[in-house]
Amino acid sequence: MVSETLRPSPAIEGSVDSLFYCWRRVPSTRPGLEEEFQACRASEYWRVNYDEVKYTDFSQSDYFKPKGLNTVSMRSRSVFTYGHFTLMAKLPKAEDGPMLWFGFETDDLFAGGAVHYCWFSGKGALTANIGGITKLVSMDLTKFLPQDVSEKYHWFSIVYRRGLALWYIDGRLRALASISNGDVKDGGVVYDKPPYIASWTTDAPSPQLAVLLDIDAAPQVEFHWRGLNPWGLRVSNGDAEEPVRIRLYREDSEEAWAGLTVNPGVELYSQPLPGIGEKTLIMNAPGGELTIEYFTEGNWVEARSQALGSGTNVLSISEDAALIRFRYRAREPGSIRAASLTLV
Repeated sequence: MVSETLRPSPAIEGSVDSLFYCWRRVPSTRPGLEEEFQACRASEYWRVNYDEVKYTDFSQSDYFKPKGLNTVSMRSRSVFTYGHFTLMAKLPKAEDGPMLWFGFETDDLFAGGAVHYCWFSGKGALTANIGGITKLVSMDLTKFLPQDVSEKYHWFSIVYRRGLALWYIDGRLRALASISNGDVKDGGVVYDKPPYIASWTTDAPSPQLAVLLDIDAAPQVEFHWRGLNPWGLRVSNGDAEEPVRIRLYREDSEEAWAGLTVNPGVELYSQPLPGIGEKTLIMNAPGGELTIEYFTEGNWVEARSQALGSGTNVLSISEDAALIRFRYRAREPGSIRAASLTLV
């Protein structure tokens, strides 16, 4: 079943059971077995309240895992052809607490791949994860988290399209993964600095994934993920070729190229950017030289250089690689008015 959206409205009439399958994993008492899967209903563990303290701020909803359970796991009844995932949530901390998984995943064990977040409640750490059972790449987003992430609601979003996954926190891009299939399933983190983490994988997830909400591990802990409400979960199908626009930033910086004043001889490196597919670079800047580099076999390799005229330059980037970056050297003084890459 392929659906255009995961709508919260049906939960008002049919409870969250109308949106999710649910199972629990419990320690087994039978010899030779580690644990058992048991079917259950989502409404046994996700208790939803629609009373509003103020607009879109609900008084209480509670997704909990009792002591003695290894996992309470939900998968949406709908699956998504690529897609957009957004969850408004607090990420609670708990001593020796479980992991909270949320985003896109198949029915378990990463067999068809994962594009999701994981919150380690005992450590106060958040990762973004991409790939499949052969190679799962994890990116540590903890340094990008708001300090009040356990006390106040924040938005966690994923855009998944052909060849690319993007993770956002409160609307700011914080992780990016270039996705392809290869003869060897591999991947890794290329860049772990501001403004976001960049990675690649050749173990591409399925283009049809379910939504995952999971409380996993720490069977000795009763854990409550408070404040989750279906109206804070927004999921829809995506376009495999959805355009994506990303600003150019100074390497290892939250400072965008646009707005910078440059002098002759000044050299700027960009952060890594997606390299697969058709790409257009827009540069409105003083005249200079632009060098395109691509990432391969663990190194940055120069592809070509091109002269830029003063003013607006619109360049088609033909280099097709997992990740690319730009180096700009000014030959005239002035200000950069625009610098962004668009993928289509």
